[in-house]
This record gives sequence, structure tokens and C-alpha cells, in this order.
Amino acid sequence: MTLIKLRRELGIAKRVRVGSVAVSASMGSARFPQDGSTYTELVDAADRRMYGEKARRREEHSFTLAGDIC
Repeated sequence: MTLIKLRRELGIAKRVRVGSVAVSASMGSARFPQDGSTYTELVDAADRRMYGEKARRREEHSFTLAGDIC
């Protein structure tokens, strides 16, 4: 399963006995050998991507909220 498909599936609220639950996950990806040739290099590259994506989403969310206030 690709990261895009996995993220999409996690974003769908799941029904449980007492209501529904929304699940989210933060994921990073790295390519061998483009992003590194050792385990450490690949994990570091995936971490950088994950934290960069989280920061980008947070900025978009903040911008949207600021736009709604005006």
C-alpha cells in the first residue's frame, strides 16, 4: 500500500460501538539509494520529510483559521 493510500484510509472516520473514531498518522518516506545508502541516512531522510510535511500542514491550517477570522 502506498503512503497516499494509507493516509487516505487512516483519514476515514471508523465507526465503533460508541460513535466514531478518527485516526491520523505522521509518516515520512525515503528512497534507496537517492536519499541515503545506510539505515541511518534513510531514517534521517524520512524524519526530515515527515517533520517538513507536519510543519507545512500546520502552516496551511493556521492560514485557513486566520482567513476565517477576518
